[in-house]
Amino acid sequence: CGADHCRSVHHLLLDTMSREINFRAWDADNKDMFHFRFDDVSAGQCGENDSYLSNCVVMQYTGLLDKNGKEIYEGDILAGSPSWECQVARVQWQSGGFVKWGLYSSGWTDTPLNDGLSRFEVIGNIHEHPELFKP
Repeated sequence: CGADHCRSVHHLLLDTMSREINFRAWDADNKDMFHFRFDDVSAGQCGENDSYLSNCVVMQYTGLLDKNGKEIYEGDILAGSPSWECQVARVQWQSGGFVKWGLYSSGWTDTPLNDGLSRFEVIGNIHEHPELFKP
């Protein structure tokens, strides 16, 4: 590759590696949701919480915000604007990317998470509020 291209790729990788990778975890036994960073994981523990990851459902931050500026995590439930074709959707990881899985006019389907995201807001998540999303 050309020297300029290699320098650009190198800077991109450094930027990505220095970015905070955030998670949250649902401890079903204690009915508790807690947040942690990738850097916090040590010997199977999450940050300041004594819960072990093996007993938790771990969800990654998507890097995106809803229409109100709230962070969107895997497992979140999104409500669409009344004028949008999808009224409620669940955020999930599928085929190498985050998607919204919901009921559209064409039936149950998934779309890339960032498509129409300015029309959606986080209203809960599938662990603390499963009643908000019933396929």
